[in-house]
Amino acid sequence: SQGCNTGSNPVGSAMKSIAYELMCAAVRNLYGKWRQDFRMFSPRWQQTRLDFPYDSRELSDVKPRVRESVASRHDRQRTRESVRMSVLEDVLAPNLRIVFCGTAVGAASALRRAYYAGPGNAFWPTLFRIGLIPIRLEPEQYKCITEYRLGLTDLAKAVSGSDRMLSRQHFDGDGLRAKMRYYSPKVLAFTSKRAAEEFVGRPVEYGRLEDVIGSTQLFVLPSPSGAARRYWSQQPWRDLANLVQ
Repeated sequence: SQGCNTGSNPVGSAMKSIAYELMCAAVRNLYGKWRQDFRMFSPRWQQTRLDFPYDSRELSDVKPRVRESVASRHDRQRTRESVRMSVLEDVLAPNLRIVFCGTAVGAASALRRAYYAGPGNAFWPTLFRIGLIPIRLEPEQYKCITEYRLGLTDLAKAVSGSDRMLSRQHFDGDGLRAKMRYYSPKVLAFTSKRAAEEFVGRPVEYGRLEDVIGSTQLFVLPSPSGAARRYWSQQPWRDLANLVQ
C-alpha cells in the first residue's frame, strides 16, 4: 500500500510563498484604493486614520483625535444655546429713523440666517402692529427693513446665542458707537435691557435714555424673544413708534 508523503516539497512551498505574497499585495492595493476613495467623501477620516499596517503605539496619537471629533459633535448638538458662526451682517443705511440693536443673534436666528427668527419672537409682528412697517415681514425678509427707514445690528457681532452664554468680552461697544456716529439714525433702540446696560455701563429702565451719540437718541425696549415673554410689554414699543412718527 502507498503510505502518506510526510516529506517536504520545495517546489510546493515556493509556490505557496509566492501565492501568499501575491495575495498580500492584492490586499494592500485594495486597501489603498479604498482609503483614497474614503478620504474623498469623508474629510473626518483625516482626523482618525490608521496607516496600514499599524501597531498599538499609534493608538495613543489617534484616540485624542477621536475624542476631539466626538466633542465637536456634542458642540453642534448644543446649538440651541450657543452657535459660534459668522454673524449676520448689519442692515444699516443713512437717514434711518431707528436702528434696532440686540444683544447678539439668537441660536435659532443664526441657524436660519435671519434676524429675530426664534420660536415665538414678537419682533416682526410688533413692528407691524405699532405701525413702523405697513406689512408684516418674515424674518428672512430682514434686508427689506431699510425700505421703511429702519435698521438692524447687535452689540455682540462675533458670537451668537442666548444672553446667559455671553460675557463682557463679546460686546463691541466702541464698534456700535462708531456705526451710530457714521450713519446718525434718529434713535438707537436696544431690544433688551442687557444690551443697553452693557453699552451704557449702568442699570437702565425701559424707555428713552438721557444718553446720546451725536444726534442719535437711545431707547430701551423689552426683549421680543419668546424666552423673555414674562417681561414682555408692547407699550414701550408703541412709545418708540410715537417718538419717530
